[in-house]
Amino acid sequence: MNFTRVHTSFRLKPNNVTKMNVIVDGIIYQKQSQGGISHIYDEILPRMCNEYDFLKIDLLTSGPCKKALPVHSHIKHTALFPIDSFLRPTRLWRNKRFHIRAYLQHLTFSDSREKIWHSTYSTMPYNWKGPVVFSIYDMIHERFALDLFNQPYEEDYRIHKRQCAKEADQIICISEATKLDIEKFLQIDSGKIKVIHLASSPIFRQ
Repeated sequence: MNFTRVHTSFRLKPNNVTKMNVIVDGIIYQKQSQGGISHIYDEILPRMCNEYDFLKIDLLTSGPCKKALPVHSHIKHTALFPIDSFLRPTRLWRNKRFHIRAYLQHLTFSDSREKIWHSTYSTMPYNWKGPVVFSIYDMIHERFALDLFNQPYEEDYRIHKRQCAKEADQIICISEATKLDIEKFLQIDSGKIKVIHLASSPIFRQ
């Protein structure tokens, strides 16, 4: 399953591909009611489906969403067991939530060999057999770890993010500055990182 991505349009260019299944972990929709990351996927996922008829997206959530999910005939919504609702108090379960969620995702997609995994925010299922694409939007948690993001649970997030980045087959970032930060803070080889700048919405026109 070979593919490349092209500047700004998030364009897939498959080689002899008749079907492509992408599993998108929509955890960002559970975290943001407004925000840049969820807006990226609102814009990109339906446009990708419009352009490529062979593309099928399964958008995962595992609890209440703070905003509406993108809608398209090729986008399926899979609701996992809402484990976060039962892990109370949150402060006692914070370090384990990523791991429990990853195991539920593994049970849902036991055969992952012909599927691409793409997380909206630093998640990875256990024992994934297919290609993994990981998007990183900025590295502020790493750049300002001592001044702003210095709580123990924030260090746990940095460790988890680093592990996801190292396991990914391809990392997408939105600027050259972020790429340099990824190389510096996560020790990721530059050949594994692709810069794809953000494009404008169709509402912006002359």
